[in-house]
Amino acid sequence: MQSTLLRAGAFALFAVGVTACGPGVSSLPYQQPSNASITTSTSTTVTLPSLTTGSIAVTGSIGPTNVAASITELLSLSAPSDITVPLAKVRTASHVQDTPVGTANLLLYVTFSSSTAVTMTASPTLTFTSSSIDAGTMYNLALYSGGAWTAPFQSSVTPTTAGSVTFPSTATPVAIAPGAPATFVLYTGTATSTPIVLLPTSLTFDAGNPTSGSFGASETGYAGALSATMTCTENPTGQTPGSNAFVAEFTGGGTTASETPASAGASVTFSVSSGAETGACSIVVSDTNGNTATETIDVSSTNVTVTGKQRN
Repeated sequence: MQSTLLRAGAFALFAVGVTACGPGVSSLPYQQPSNASITTSTSTTVTLPSLTTGSIAVTGSIGPTNVAASITELLSLSAPSDITVPLAKVRTASHVQDTPVGTANLLLYVTFSSSTAVTMTASPTLTFTSSSIDAGTMYNLALYSGGAWTAPFQSSVTPTTAGSVTFPSTATPVAIAPGAPATFVLYTGTATSTPIVLLPTSLTFDAGNPTSGSFGASETGYAGALSATMTCTENPTGQTPGSNAFVAEFTGGGTTASETPASAGASVTFSVSSGAETGACSIVVSDTNGNTATETIDVSSTNVTVTGKQRN
């Protein structure tokens, strides 16, 4: 009899458990997934699903795109693996250690990817909701696309009430390609794309009269070393000048050079010597954060032209 009562009691508890976990009732709060896919439209706005990761929920919409495509939205608290260039933080002096510190606080990454090349004709509308979003705090978005940062991507938003912040759509197109997602980053403080700037953008040499020239390199707020690597190819091959048997090199010889600015943001100078061979060279200038800029050298029998190209 006792055994029968125990079995009956166990069945009753099991039945209660099944009922409690039935539709509309749950013992655990439902967690939205951190990624989802939508199909865009060439004529209408499509609502983004509500996604949550950590303590931040993201909602919004994508306007018309140039082609209808399936786009996957992914939330992450850390930088996705395809982001090879860190978002540069503007640096200020610490009141505690009197050393440079980054002021940007990166809160959330929102990545849009697609197996189809697609362009949003305008940026998406994004709303971030969290108990950690404060009234009176300035929030910004940065965009990583095509291997480079745009920071800030649009005007800052300072919510008047706590709990959420919304970034409206802007007229700036956003391109996505297979293997090349577009990632927005919500942050507070100050961040920047800090491109390396090369000046002047051109230098002219006479290969029949080898000489030297120079160009400057600088990066706003950056005080670290700037390194340069030169790669040259003679054209045509097999040239045998009696002297200066090279297309170009750094003054003093060699294909590498490094310079450190006297102060943050100051310009450094790289000196280049032309040779007696015709051909082409490229000089890649890089900082310690992964930013680069490239100078391209074209050498003819009459002159050498150095054209500056900027890349983040």
